Amino acid sequence: MMMEGGQRTRVLLVTQPTVGGAAQQVWQLASGLNARHFEVSVASPADGWLRERLLRHGGTHHPIGFVREISLLSDLRSIVALGRLVHEIRPDILHAHSSKAGILARWAGRRYRVPAVIYTPHGFAFLQASGWRRWLYLQLERLASPFADRLACVSVSEREAAVHHRVGRAEKIVVIPNGVDIPQTPEAGKGALKALLGVGPSCQVVAMVSRLSRPKQPEDLIRAAARLAESRTPSEVRFVFIGSGPLERPALSMVRSLGQESRVVFLGDRSDVLTLMADVDVFALATASEGMPFTLLEAMAAGKPVVGSRVPGIVDLVFDGLNGYTYPAGDAVELAKRLGELLRDEPLRRRLGREGKRRVEKEFTTERMLHETEEMYRAALGETLRT
Repeated sequence: MMMEGGQRTRVLLVTQPTVGGAAQQVWQLASGLNARHFEVSVASPADGWLRERLLRHGGTHHPIGFVREISLLSDLRSIVALGRLVHEIRPDILHAHSSKAGILARWAGRRYRVPAVIYTPHGFAFLQASGWRRWLYLQLERLASPFADRLACVSVSEREAAVHHRVGRAEKIVVIPNGVDIPQTPEAGKGALKALLGVGPSCQVVAMVSRLSRPKQPEDLIRAAARLAESRTPSEVRFVFIGSGPLERPALSMVRSLGQESRVVFLGDRSDVLTLMADVDVFALATASEGMPFTLLEAMAAGKPVVGSRVPGIVDLVFDGLNGYTYPAGDAVELAKRLGELLRDEPLRRRLGREGKRRVEKEFTTERMLHETEEMYRAALGETLRT
């Protein structure tokens, strides 16, 4: 969209996470919004892959030292730095991603009178916390909610949580699901993962791709692997974790304590996940909370059957017996049961995989996400220009 005088609309994307789903959507927006209509820049911490990728592709990045945990001094510095940046570039739209960036950016947007302020939580922090932190995060969300012109949820479940917990006015909440690209040659990497694992073509692979930090629950999949080993069904299978994080060390300890070192493999962070996906027979995502997981969407787009925790964000994507299965978070017995069914039944895997891919093609593409975001920008900015 063009502003008066033919100028492009200036969009400032702000995020605290520089890896994971929030960073992925920021990258998609920064690289995919129509360059004829939008001038996009990004503010985030300098760590992670986001800054490097943006600069490599000619994007504009402004380092802001957000920290994940609450720190009064650090957060005040971040607000000041963000305020200076907003004052300098004068964005028409300030779009904040994740809870920490969302709270600080909404305050800065109100202080410097940005015409349109938008917030995408990617999973509310208060739903992932407990005790006094849960209460505090909820109060902060409620205090900041009047400062946003739109609350953009990535799933219907997230919108329902926002309304239920009163962190946004229903008429200002929109649902724009995450989107991914459909691989044109999904089997192009066939054999790469099994070669990396040193196994033969007949070995089956269950994979979980995720940063290994809470709210993820890698222990569910490890316990399920041990249970399947006891049943000897199937006889040759590898359980592969792709990604790293603070849970990796305790997860490795659990693998050793259960005697699963030969069956459970940790590959760390990889840049070739989509290539390795060709060798995956079943994709699993064990977690206690989600917004809308990109890795699950990517697995579905590649035609893989999926098993995920029965939590908001995943239940929006996975329908039991149609394109995969869900299990109660923390229930490794049920997870093992579902994985065993899929590993034993190739026709079932193929049917669920086809339906999952069809659903992504219909409802969860990057192109659709970008289009709906541009429409949201136009609506939010149009309202503020009329007032």
